[in-house]
Amino acid sequence: MHKKRLAFNDKINFLDVLLADDRVTKDVDEATLREMLDPARYVGSCVQMADDVIKKWRK
Repeated sequence: MHKKRLAFNDKINFLDVLLADDRVTKDVDEATLREMLDPARYVGSCVQMADDVIKKWRK
């Protein structure tokens, strides 16, 4: 299951889901994740941004 879907379905903060995954945190630190998830840094494109990150990560 995609991380964003897991967070949504289980009502868990997306950042907490990402931080709990060693596959994510081995490459991205908490400060970077917080910056990436800061709503002030994007306007209405969070779903596309998350999909883009996941696609790049899977490569």
